[in-house]
Amino acid sequence: MKREEFYRDLEKFKAITDPAELERFEKELFQKHSTATKEDAIETLSLIEERIDDLANILKMDGIKDLVSMSYISKNYFGKTRNWIYQRLNGNLVNGKVARFTTDEKIKLKFALDDIGKKLQDTSSRIKLA
Repeated sequence: MKREEFYRDLEKFKAITDPAELERFEKELFQKHSTATKEDAIETLSLIEERIDDLANILKMDGIKDLVSMSYISKNYFGKTRNWIYQRLNGNLVNGKVARFTTDEKIKLKFALDDIGKKLQDTSSRIKLA
């Protein structure tokens, strides 16, 4: 199974709201995968594991999305739009591929969060209490 096909099926699944349509989709998937080879199954499991890792990282970010402006980070640290960063945080399909942070982008995101944290600490330390 190709990566693009996996993510296309995932997007179709996420968009289904009708139980009858979901049942049809499940039958379609079962027929498609009933002849899968061992290698196909391993590749699919690998893609599922990859997606679970992405979702775990997104959930870790969930706690700060309301505290820190993702638009600010996207614009000032990546030179990109707000949509760009949210596509990666949410794992949206962009041009038929799932949007993900590259390793370099993860490093830059980590730097951005550390930098913002330092700026907050510096500002906090300048507040006079008396």
